[in-house]
Amino acid sequence: MYQNGGTTVVRKRMSFLSVLVISLTAIIVTVVLSAFGIAVYGLRIADVKATDLVGLVGETAKSLPELCKSLPPALADAIHDQRRPDYRAKLDVSARLTSGESGRPGLGIIVEVTNRGDEVVSLLTMRLVGLDDEGDPVFERNTWVATPLQIEQDWRGPLLPHETRRIPLRVHASQPTRKVATEITDIRVWQGTPEPADAKQADPK
Repeated sequence: MYQNGGTTVVRKRMSFLSVLVISLTAIIVTVVLSAFGIAVYGLRIADVKATDLVGLVGETAKSLPELCKSLPPALADAIHDQRRPDYRAKLDVSARLTSGESGRPGLGIIVEVTNRGDEVVSLLTMRLVGLDDEGDPVFERNTWVATPLQIEQDWRGPLLPHETRRIPLRVHASQPTRKVATEITDIRVWQGTPEPADAKQADPK
């Protein structure tokens, strides 16, 4: 205690929770202000350089054929496809529950897709929905049935004409499941490699 009548200053140490709250608040405010500044700057650049951006897009579109030529053959070949929802009529799709294996958690599902058409399916995505006795959904699972390239795991490769693909899956359901409904979300069909422009010009026809 000071005897001269001066003011005594007491410094109370802040708790860990208080420091954490203050630090998080400072970080959030900094992020918000930074994002706002970047957005304003981006809008300004877009307004001033709109003509340049359009030109950039045009030049990129013109260079796409050259980019395709520079890709490895497997990659360049795979990107020549087209979305074809009408091709759904040529696919037989089914999914069923299996009895499962002892010691393994979850439900077993077998997905089976047959390509009855004459074209190569380069991409096929699907949703699987488990239904209970009342027909209400109890789980959902997305899967890739066909992909442009075959690598591993979900990248199963294209589905050739008149071939059948069978896929084993396991899912976890919190309620008893009666059956599995299927929903195709995207179909792309391979169009083949286009002929080079110089080859078309050389064709007398």
